[in-house]
Amino acid sequence: MIIFCCVHFLTEILSKWPLFGSSFFAVKRSGDQQILALNRTGVHFLHIVTHKTLSTVPFSEVISTRKVRAGEGATLYLELKCGNLFQQRVARLQTDQAHEIARLVRQYITMHRREFL
Repeated sequence: MIIFCCVHFLTEILSKWPLFGSSFFAVKRSGDQQILALNRTGVHFLHIVTHKTLSTVPFSEVISTRKVRAGEGATLYLELKCGNLFQQRVARLQTDQAHEIARLVRQYITMHRREFL
């Protein structure tokens, strides 16, 4: 019983942390090495050293993802299109994990849309 109470208490506290439940990926964005964190609240870009959040994109603003190979060097990029009908921006991320990131983003977007149906 005591263990259950401790686990429940810790879960309640930890689940309120902004990056709770995140999957983390190393990416290069605009030439800068950063950490990409994906969780139920959106896409978070973190400073590689301090781990402070540089920017966050909620899944309601993610329009699409696209995997792109640049040249024969097989450098893999993930393009993350964000915004709305009137204003859109594309974040181009260099990463070897583009397929996994795109899959997780699609899953989170699907979950997000189901919440609002």
